[in-house]
Amino acid sequence: MATTRARDLLVIPDLPGASSRSWSRVMDLGQKRLTELQTDSLPAPVASPAHADTNEQTEAVFATEAERIDAASAPIIWDRPSERDPDRSADTMDSFVVDITLDGQRIIGAGARRGKVLHKLMEELLNGELLPVREEVT
Repeated sequence: MATTRARDLLVIPDLPGASSRSWSRVMDLGQKRLTELQTDSLPAPVASPAHADTNEQTEAVFATEAERIDAASAPIIWDRPSERDPDRSADTMDSFVVDITLDGQRIIGAGARRGKVLHKLMEELLNGELLPVREEVT
């Protein structure tokens, strides 16, 4: 995300000691083709005096402000269409644990379980836990 949001300056660290399985090694961001940042051309840092602000907010003021914020804030209602999928279990742990065995059942069509299995497969392929061999992935 950072590589798509930088406007004026993007500093990409080169981590030569990073593991080959680390995120910094997964993508080639072209660090080797870039010139090194010349920090001597940057303006000298300006020290600013530390301000010792005292918090004069009382418990009553805090409570009043909290009420005002609550009254002005619209509630956020998340709509998760996949929660209405027919293959979704009512078990709360189903949203955190992926049961890869599936008891020999075939997942048909889109749904929460299918999405979880696909994401888990992608994660294992990217992490090298699963070889990109059709038989092994199946």
